Amino acid sequence: MKDNNMSLIKILINMGLGGIIGAAIAKPPDYEKIKNNYKLLRKSYNNLKIFYNKWKNVIRAIQRRVETLRKNKIKIDETMPRVTQGVLRTAIKCYISGLLVPACIMATRATEIHMRFVRKKLEKCTNDVDFNNLITWAKDQEFISGLENEAVNYLRKARNWMVHQPTRGIKEIDALHALHSALKIISKVSIEKR
Repeated sequence: MKDNNMSLIKILINMGLGGIIGAAIAKPPDYEKIKNNYKLLRKSYNNLKIFYNKWKNVIRAIQRRVETLRKNKIKIDETMPRVTQGVLRTAIKCYISGLLVPACIMATRATEIHMRFVRKKLEKCTNDVDFNNLITWAKDQEFISGLENEAVNYLRKARNWMVHQPTRGIKEIDALHALHSALKIISKVSIEKR
């Protein structure tokens, strides 16, 4: 037992001496390099803080708009024609990004494209008509009621106003209303409803 203790003591002494000798001959840490790395890390952190402070309001506005879309149940129906879905996705992305005028224009454009698509499928016609005539056609075909007719005409007139007087802005609620109205009209004008 005494021999085991002695060998353990020898091992510990050798390890201690090895550590002391190793520390004595080892290269000392480069404190200047550590200091420079710390400065770079601190600078990166400060730049990140500046970036966040500049963009936090934008990020919060985007999050708020996405939540508004969810609350108002504004989403694309996957049964819509692809062309309609694509234009509506663009309108929704514009709204989320805060591009309200383009959101309204694209929502109205999606309505027009969809009505044109349905008319061509149902009537097998190739001649294009303007948006006003498409609205009349949808009302005559009883896709839309009088109230919906007023809503889609409002969308048409608002789009024309926004395109021809681009210096005037609109409010977020107007863009949301345009998206909601467009989706409602698109759901009414459907090939499946015939």
